[in-house]
Amino acid sequence: MSREFGAIAMCWRVARGGVRDGPCVALGNVMSNSAATHALLRVRARALMDPPLRYRNLPRRLGVVRLAAILGMLAVVAAGVAVYRLFQAEMQAARVKLLAGSRVLSTACGPIEVAEEGDGPPVLVVHGTGGGYDQGLNFLRRSVGEGFHRIAISRFGYLRTPQPSDMSSAAQAESFVCALDAVGSSRVAVVGLSGRRWRQVHGGWSRCGRQTDTC
Repeated sequence: MSREFGAIAMCWRVARGGVRDGPCVALGNVMSNSAATHALLRVRARALMDPPLRYRNLPRRLGVVRLAAILGMLAVVAAGVAVYRLFQAEMQAARVKLLAGSRVLSTACGPIEVAEEGDGPPVLVVHGTGGGYDQGLNFLRRSVGEGFHRIAISRFGYLRTPQPSDMSSAAQAESFVCALDAVGSSRVAVVGLSGRRWRQVHGGWSRCGRQTDTC
């Protein structure tokens, strides 16, 4: 009987390792007429119902992986929200800076955004497509420097200068004349940052009879 129970214990260990045939099947045949048959059958039935050792911790491992994935997604979302808020804060600061650096004049040609700084001979800058008055004013600071009355205007449709129905070069040139009249400058030097655009504006301005020194 002790030999049979020893064989049962060996079969139990084999079954626990995930083996379903081999020694256990042979042992069942040998013990078919013994008193330990029922014990062996219980051992084999339990072994069949219990998962192998390598699968027993699988649910726990899957739970850890799922938790790590959720935490990773939350970290990505939090980083995205932080970047978006930083972007919004920087954009708001830029808007406040733009509003503080210029004023909107009511002229005969309608509202025009103008920025002025410095004392001396007046210099008007015509900005390009990359910005409004701020682009032109920054260029004048680097190019002409101090000792000049720097005037920058936002063209039609840029920043706070509205876009009128007439967007022709002649209308844009006339708006420059209206803005200069509003700031009290009759003769100015003009710096154009966009060659093609400036040639069109200069042609229209010449037809308005305003004297300019251009570059």
